[in-house]
Amino acid sequence: MIKNIIVTLVFSLICLSGSAQLLEDEEAKTTVKAALDKIYNNEEVKAKAEIVKLKDKYGKHAIYPLLNSMLLLDKLHLEEKAKKYMALLDHAEMLSEGKLKKDEDDIEAMFFAMTTHSYKALFHSEQKNYLKAVGEAQKTYKYIKKAYELTDEFPEFLLSVGLYNYYRVQYPETHPAVKPFVGIFKDGNKALGLKQLEKCVEVTTFTRPEALSYITHIYLKYEDEYKKGLKYAEIAFNDFPNNPYFKTRYAEGLLRNKKYSKALSFIEELINGSDTLYSTVGLVFRGYYYEFGEKDDEKAAKCYAKALDNYEEYPSLDQEYACWCHIGLARILERKGQTKQAEELYKEALDGGYESIRKEAKKFLKEQ
Repeated sequence: MIKNIIVTLVFSLICLSGSAQLLEDEEAKTTVKAALDKIYNNEEVKAKAEIVKLKDKYGKHAIYPLLNSMLLLDKLHLEEKAKKYMALLDHAEMLSEGKLKKDEDDIEAMFFAMTTHSYKALFHSEQKNYLKAVGEAQKTYKYIKKAYELTDEFPEFLLSVGLYNYYRVQYPETHPAVKPFVGIFKDGNKALGLKQLEKCVEVTTFTRPEALSYITHIYLKYEDEYKKGLKYAEIAFNDFPNNPYFKTRYAEGLLRNKKYSKALSFIEELINGSDTLYSTVGLVFRGYYYEFGEKDDEKAAKCYAKALDNYEEYPSLDQEYACWCHIGLARILERKGQTKQAEELYKEALDGGYESIRKEAKKFLKEQ
């Protein structure tokens, strides 16, 4: 589920004006935008056709390996694809850093260096290599600082600044292991970050989809603002109905707002799709639907258990929703009077990133 932010970062570059070669090449910018549109709409073959058009003129520019890396973002659970992905990012880093050695004020090179290090940080974070993630974030930070000065002139930078302000606070809260290492970064501000992301949705063009993605994610996962989460999830889904990530968030928003019957059709689409990750998430959501929508603990438990089997069989899958299964099974066991077994699952639920789930688990364990 980590596809979208790189798309936004490159879109942001297209919006800038400057003296660099790619920025002045209208034909190339049109091709890049077309490739990004196809990637965002999950049209891989058409995206490849657009990217190939750039090879002759920009085959030795960071944009070329970066765009090709984006084609692999839904395949990073495969070791071979993950290695290829990181090799492409290494190549993009080499090309952009090479340009910066010649001209440290090259805006285009700075942008691509920031993008490359940001995506390396995200990859390492998804792999739970938090120290490596912090190391790449540190390399990114010097470029982020420049973005603070550009939000009035280039509103598209509201995304990167808003995300920094929010996650500078949230990330150490969710990942305590990194707390000793983040003191080198400027303090963040959650409330300000949320305002900046909401403004980004309202006033930008290219970064709007990613702002929608993150504001939805934040309100549903960290802030427990389910009505706001659904509001932005619905906008994103209506804009990009073929994007499974947005479909997932929309289904989640519907469930969290007790719109169970409306969520069901989207849940079935996820389950019946060809992607193992999204079909597993669909099973999690179906379990939640049975547990709360139909009050059928037996059916709910089967769905949660099946989803956990998938997570165990495919450990490289994004485990974001595994905590839904742990807490759901824990509740079901508690209702059966099997408190000891429930306690173990509540402990496992503590490791999930969802604030509401962590609070629920802590409350149960405190009462024991």
